[in-house]
Amino acid sequence: MSESERLRRLHEFDRWGNRLALASIKSCEGVLLSQASRIGAAVDDVYERYARALAVMGHILWAQRRWLWRMGECEPPPEVMPVKEWPVSRLEQEATDLDGLWARFLEGITDEDLAEPVRYLGSDGQAYQDTVADIVTHVLMHGTYHRGQVAMLVKQCGGRPAETDFIYFAHEAAAATEKGRHDEP
Repeated sequence: MSESERLRRLHEFDRWGNRLALASIKSCEGVLLSQASRIGAAVDDVYERYARALAVMGHILWAQRRWLWRMGECEPPPEVMPVKEWPVSRLEQEATDLDGLWARFLEGITDEDLAEPVRYLGSDGQAYQDTVADIVTHVLMHGTYHRGQVAMLVKQCGGRPAETDFIYFAHEAAAATEKGRHDEP
């Protein structure tokens, strides 16, 4: 498997993980009050964890758009990262939009393209230069890291945390491929 093919596969994993994480956040919506009662916490404390899960997902998606913008592939994200402003429905829409943008970007990319430098200003105002490959790898690992935080927050809210480890994705992808082979005439 070439580097560009590997990154396309990892993008599919990232897309899959974001969808599961968003569904897990939704699973909290009807249980915040009962979770507060169950653990003896103030409802506001449990709601704050839910709001934090939304903010972390917003951060993942905001960063994905910001990196794509730095590479010249989309419009810039909002200047200020969404914290509590984006409900799950808005996060789902942003995830869908980004899935398409990233898929288009990665679709035609070659291994040679991955070595190209990208110059940008970091959040700290400093000038940086990284390769396309390093940026894409960073974006994918960044999402994985933060989806773990979302799972912890969802569990604390009484929701159903998603299993978003890569191996679960690989198993599902293999099962879908196998099923496709059996469905052929």
